Amino acid sequence: MKSVVFAIALAVATASIALAGSVTYIAPQPSGVEAPMANTATNWIIPLAIVAILVLTLSNDNCIKRANASV
Repeated sequence: MKSVVFAIALAVATASIALAGSVTYIAPQPSGVEAPMANTATNWIIPLAIVAILVLTLSNDNCIKRANASV
């Protein structure tokens, strides 16, 4: 009976030692590499220019009416 208890205790001890390494979590280190265009003026100038061109193109229909009227 003593040997059975000893064998069970030994099995539990070896299993806990074998699994001890997988319990800890090592967080990955940040790379420190930033995006090449981070915090530059082009992040807001280019979309603003695109919106302005679209607004001017879609809202100015007077030029087309004047061009057709003079023909």
